[in-house]
This record gives sequence, C-alpha cells and structure tokens, in this order.
Amino acid sequence: MVGEEAIFPCHLSPQMDAQDMDVTWFYGESLELVHQYKERQDYLNHQRQEYKGRTEFLRDDISTGSVALKLHHIRPSDEGKYWCLFESSKTYGEAEYQVYVAGKGSAPHIYAVNDENKRHRLVCTSTGWYPEPEVLWRKNQETLLPQDTTIKKEENGLFSVETSITVSMNSIVNVSCFIGNPLLRQKLEASFSLSDDLSQNNPPGIVIWIVTGVLVIAVILILIFVIWKLKKGKGVNKEDPVSYASVKVENEFGVNNDEDDVFRDEPDLQTAQKYRVDVTFDADTARPFLLPGMDGKSSHSSSHQNKHRGPQGLEPLYCVLGKERFTSGKYYWEVQIEDKMKWILGLCNDSVMRKGRCEIIPATEFWTISLKKGNQYWAKSRPPTRLHLRVPPKVVGIFLDYEAGCISFYNVTDDTHIYTFQDTFREALRLFMYSDPLFP
Repeated sequence: MVGEEAIFPCHLSPQMDAQDMDVTWFYGESLELVHQYKERQDYLNHQRQEYKGRTEFLRDDISTGSVALKLHHIRPSDEGKYWCLFESSKTYGEAEYQVYVAGKGSAPHIYAVNDENKRHRLVCTSTGWYPEPEVLWRKNQETLLPQDTTIKKEENGLFSVETSITVSMNSIVNVSCFIGNPLLRQKLEASFSLSDDLSQNNPPGIVIWIVTGVLVIAVILILIFVIWKLKKGKGVNKEDPVSYASVKVENEFGVNNDEDDVFRDEPDLQTAQKYRVDVTFDADTARPFLLPGMDGKSSHSSSHQNKHRGPQGLEPLYCVLGKERFTSGKYYWEVQIEDKMKWILGLCNDSVMRKGRCEIIPATEFWTISLKKGNQYWAKSRPPTRLHLRVPPKVVGIFLDYEAGCISFYNVTDDTHIYTFQDTFREALRLFMYSDPLFP
C-alpha cells in the first residue's frame, strides 16, 4: 500500500551461511541498485537516489542463508520487478519478485451544479488512488448512468478522479457514485438524493421550516409516549437488561468499506447449477506450463558459471485441458479435487497450446484458483489473492458466462462462493487443470 512498507524475503536452498557472501537487490530490467550487503556490512555507495533512506537489510538469520529487505514509504514508482542475488566465489543464487503498488483514495464527495436548462450536473470527486481507479454511477440502486469522467495522474504518481452525470431537476432520484481500486477489489461510495418538492418548488427558508416542524412533532410524540409509559408503571428500570442491535454505519459521504466488488454480481450456486454440462479432460493435451515460485526461494547452483544467466524462478507444471471449447453462452460443471495436496483449476484460452512457456495469470489468458501445501488457497489474479475457505472443498464448481466475461468458482462442499474473475474473452475457452497426481 502507498505510504506503508514492504518486506522482500530471500533465502538459499539448501541452507548455508551467507555472512561472507554479497547480497544485492536490483530493480527493473536495467538492474538499478536498491541495496547491497558486502563484506559483512551495508554497501550503499552506488545506491539509486530514490531508495536512499528507505531500505533496511534484515540479517538476523543470515547464518542459515535467510535474509530480507524492508522498503519503507512505498511509492507508485516502486511497482515493478525486483531481483535478489546471493554471490560468492563458489555459489550463486537469485530470486525474482513482482511488486504491485496499491493506493486507496479519499472518500468520494458529490456536489450539484445547476444549469439554465433545468438540469442538475452532479459532480463526484476523489484523490489518492493507485492504480487508475474504476468509476461507476447508479440511479435508484439499479440503473447505470452515462458519465463524463476525467482521471488525472498527479505529480506524486497517484490518480485523482472527477466524474459527473446530468439529471433533470423535476425528477426524484437517489444517485450513488462508486470509485474502486481494481487491485484491492475495494470501493468507496458517495450518495446524493434529489427531491423535486424540496430542490425546485420550495425556497430554502420553507424547507428549513418544514424540517424543523417535522422534528418538533416527532419530539412531542416521543415525550407523550414516554409519559404514558411512566404512568402505566412501565417506565425504565435501572435493573432492566439492556439490549443492543447492530446497525450498519456509514460516514457523512455514505462510505461503505465492504470488500465485495461493486462492479460485478456473480450468481449464487443454485442459479449457476441450472447451466450444468459435462466436461471431459483430454489426456493428449498434457504438457508443461511454467509457473513462478511464490515463496521467494532462490534457484541454487554450485557452479559460478551461471552468474550471467537471466532472471529465473519458473517451475514446470504438467497440466491437462478439457476437450470442449466454449465461445458463447453460460455453462457450469464440477471437478473432484478431494485428497489432492496441490492443484490449479480454471479456464484458459484455446491458443495456449500453441504458445511456449507462460505464466498462469489472467494477463496470459489463464483464469484459475489453486491449492498449495495442502492448506493454502489462492486466486491466481494480479497480484495473487489469498483465499480463506471455512471448509476445504472436495468438489469445486465452475460457472462461465462468456458474454458477461465472468468466471466464478464455488465450494460445492458447503455451497459457498469462492472467487470471481471479470474479463473480456476474445477466443475459445477450455477447462484447465493441474493436480498432484495429474491422473488418478
């Protein structure tokens, strides 16, 4: 997150003492120096200016080959690829990181501007977003409205938003402006109400008197009720138990920090199961794909001759595709994954069979979730999203709505939704799976 800190763990495998090794972190394809440890101390003579005073080398476990770099005060410009290198006269190892930066902006604010054509122009503003935020307007909780949106990148690298819609003055309407971070899958909301009787026909003074009168009447009615209860002997007793009700609280802007994505609505499991089809795996498509390691472990070589090789960190996974190809419509099917300690499951473009090595993420036309180490569930999004499931799934349901660009996953074991990808599909999709073992 912008303004916070990030830690890059890096360790040798197998374990070995790295106190006398050079440990260096680089950034980007041009290998800009972020931090260097050399001759048992920090060596920062050639450190890039933008990292000065922001890096901290953590070496408590360096005797076992385990270190970390802490980067303070994260900025948007810190996004990108980093490399950690271990080097000595006999040993060389490296690990690669992809860092994504996110900034959650300020609470949106809506204000109205009247024009000469008896119309309201509603303007919604917010600042401090990264990456570029998504914007959505709703009218009366359902209708999407056309909008005029300007997103501007400020000098600090963060984005500000100004978006507006136009509505008639003689309408009664509740309008909401949503601004969301696509990486965090979080949104902020501001609401605005227009009433014809109050905004057009009634002068401000009359409106104030009406509101005041309503409040006075309400207070009088409450007092009458309390006095009546006291006379009946049913007044408040200090020893009476007090009951509390939970309520949903929003700030003055109507901000709601619910992490559910406001920009998409996945169907429930029962609705998805109406589109059930049978899908079979094609054993002839079993082939290796390459997946980047997610634990920061370095590749290790006992020979110094690997010193000049390119960034590594990809491991081959033997996967299989479904026979069926989907180019339109809605479909649902279920896959048994019980007793498997690790698996990757989802959909991919048909063209992946013609490609070389590729990373299993939406940017390379893979939409998948996975299990690793027997209890860690992930959505292979950008960046990866950790999934917290109450019940380990024995069967996973997958729903595809091709035209809507929706792929949803369900835990059939406890009838719960797991995760939804939203994208645009341009070619045939096929079921994709890796598991250990691949075939029973």
